[in-house]
Amino acid sequence: MVPARYRNNPFTPMNSLLEEFFGDMIPERTTQAGFRPPLDLREDEGHFYAQLELPGMSKEEVKISIEDSVLTVRGEKKKQELLEKEEYRRVERSYGVFERCFRLPQEIQEEAINAEMENGVLKISIPKTEKVEPRQITIN
Repeated sequence: MVPARYRNNPFTPMNSLLEEFFGDMIPERTTQAGFRPPLDLREDEGHFYAQLELPGMSKEEVKISIEDSVLTVRGEKKKQELLEKEEYRRVERSYGVFERCFRLPQEIQEEAINAEMENGVLKISIPKTEKVEPRQITIN
């Protein structure tokens, strides 16, 4: 049996190449560097809400930015050292640098975005702006 720490994912180079080539054509981009936190994105009348699972990470290890209506969450999940004298039969936890980017509509209040992290879940609240109804102008 080959120890788990010596196995590689044969698709990682291809995934990286496809991501690099098609990244700007897809509204939500992700870099594949070994760790890709799951993301839920939902919406109600007043807000967008994003939740990312970041187990074992602290808020200091995560950076959130917004530029040109693209919200970016990036960080690095540090690898825990495997004990050399132990023979692992399976290692499924993933580690590494990650970046999740997704485009938001123009109708958001960038300065009012709020983020909090609790129990390894990052919650981001993105308020929408008020919809401006078209005004009818009477002709004199």
